[in-house]
Amino acid sequence: MMKTHSAAFVCLALALLALLMERQMVAALAMPAPCGQNQHYESCGTNCPATCANSQPQMCTQQCVSSCFCDKGYVFLNDEKTECVPENQCP
Repeated sequence: MMKTHSAAFVCLALALLALLMERQMVAALAMPAPCGQNQHYESCGTNCPATCANSQPQMCTQQCVSSCFCDKGYVFLNDEKTECVPENQCP
């Protein structure tokens, strides 16, 4: 009888540990990636952010994108959307 209780306790402890680890993984996945210089994270930003080549996109789908976006007064240097530059310093 003692072995049955011990086995049940071990199973319960392992299940609890797995649940805690799953919660930590979900929380880690939900955290935004660090943004670059002159950028900030938005959980629901535009799918068509301004770039040096296209400062005011006209045609854009209305979908929500969670990503890093340029701070006010800055635009993405190119379509790779990795670097933000002041709008007045676009090449």
